[in-house]
Amino acid sequence: MTNWTREYSGIDISYEDRIVRVRVDGSLTGYLHENRRQACVRLSEYIRGRYRELFQKELEITLHSLSVEILIHVLAYRVSKFLHWKKMMVHTQVIDCGERAVDNNRFVFDFLEKCHGLVYRLGGLFL
Repeated sequence: MTNWTREYSGIDISYEDRIVRVRVDGSLTGYLHENRRQACVRLSEYIRGRYRELFQKELEITLHSLSVEILIHVLAYRVSKFLHWKKMMVHTQVIDCGERAVDNNRFVFDFLEKCHGLVYRLGGLFL
């Protein structure tokens, strides 16, 4: 069972050892829409800091890798919702952000981190 907290702008966030989950809902999309510039970065800074407080260790996901993952999942959710792709919507409603040792998709976001500026600009166009 996932324990959700809403301590940052009403956004649902869950913390486990080596994994952070973020729920894609109106709170998250509204926050990103209202705070387009650097919104994902600020959210990721908060998540990493809160994880450090809870577990007394760093989350082994870089700031921009986490930010890019959140943004891409939100965009995928919005596209699937617009196109009525229910299966994809289900898979993008909760963002599982895990460290490399427990997340087989981490390498994708670590790679995309290299062009995070472009990802942020593109994301800003569609939020």
